[in-house]
Amino acid sequence: MDSNKNSSSTRTALIAIIVLQLGIIGYLVYSNVSKKTEIEELTTNIDTKSEEITNKIQELDSLNVEFERVRREREALGLNNDSLNVQIEELNRFKKEAMATGKINAQQKRKLESMIASMKQELVAKDKEISDLTASNKDLETKVSDLSNEKGRINDSLTGVATVKKDLESKLAYAAILKTEGLSFVAIKENGKEIEGGEFNHKKISQMKIKFKIDDNKAAQHGNKVFYIGVVPPSGKVFSDPVNGGGTLQMSDGQQAEYTFSQTVAFANANEEVTFVIPKGFNYTPGKYTTIVYCEGYSIGGGTFDVK
Repeated sequence: MDSNKNSSSTRTALIAIIVLQLGIIGYLVYSNVSKKTEIEELTTNIDTKSEEITNKIQELDSLNVEFERVRREREALGLNNDSLNVQIEELNRFKKEAMATGKINAQQKRKLESMIASMKQELVAKDKEISDLTASNKDLETKVSDLSNEKGRINDSLTGVATVKKDLESKLAYAAILKTEGLSFVAIKENGKEIEGGEFNHKKISQMKIKFKIDDNKAAQHGNKVFYIGVVPPSGKVFSDPVNGGGTLQMSDGQQAEYTFSQTVAFANANEEVTFVIPKGFNYTPGKYTTIVYCEGYSIGGGTFDVK
C-alpha cells in the first residue's frame, strides 16, 4: 500500500518537474524569438536611417551641382554671388558633418529638410533671375545690333553727303577761278606815246604795259585778290628778279611757279581792269614774248606779243 503511494508521488513529482522544464524551455524559446525580432527591427531601423542619410547626401550633392551651375551663369552675367557662396559653403559643411557621423538626429533632420526646401526655392528664383536677365541681354543685343546697323546706314549716308559736299566744293572752287578778259599789250615810247598791237619795234619800246579785265564770276568770293604775271622772253626762262618785284608762288597742285610782278586788286565782280607796267631798263630783245597771269594758285589767262 505504502509502496504504491510512494510510486504515485514519484510520478507526480516527475511530471511536475517535466512541466516546469517545458515551461522554462518555452519561456526561453519565446524570449529568444522576441530578442531576434527586436534585433531584426533595430537592424532594419539602422539600415533605414543609413539609407535616409545616403539619400539626403545625394540630394545635397545634386543641389551643390545646381548651385555651382547658377554661380557660373551669374558670374557670366556680371552678377554678385556673395549670398550664393554662403549658401554653398553651408551646404558643403552640413554634408561633410553628415558623412563624418553617419547619422542625424531629429533636429538635424528637420534642419536639413528645411535647408533643402529653401535651397530648391532659391534655385528656382535664381534660375528665373538668370532667365530674365538673359532675355534682357538678348533684347539689348538686338537693340545694339539695330543701332549699329542704323549707325552704319547713317555713316554711309554721311559718307555720301561728304562725297557730294566735297564734289560740290570742288565744283564751286573750280567755278570760283577767275579768268582774264581782253588781255592786251601796249608799248610806251620814250616820249610817253602809247602803241597798241601785238608786234613792236624794240627800238621804240621804253616800257611795256600789259592790261586785262577780270571776267564776270558770281561764284568768286569778293575781296582783295593778288594777281601775278610772268613774262617769258625769247630765252624761254621767266624773268623773275626779286629786286624788281619778282618771286615764286605755289600753285594749287603744289607746284612752284615763278612770276615777274604782282599787285593786289579789290575784287567785287565789277569787271575790274588790272594793269601791269614793266619798268624801264628791261632789255627787249627781238623774238616772241609770252605772258601768264596767275591768281589764287591758278593760271587764269595769258597772251603773246612779238618784238622785232
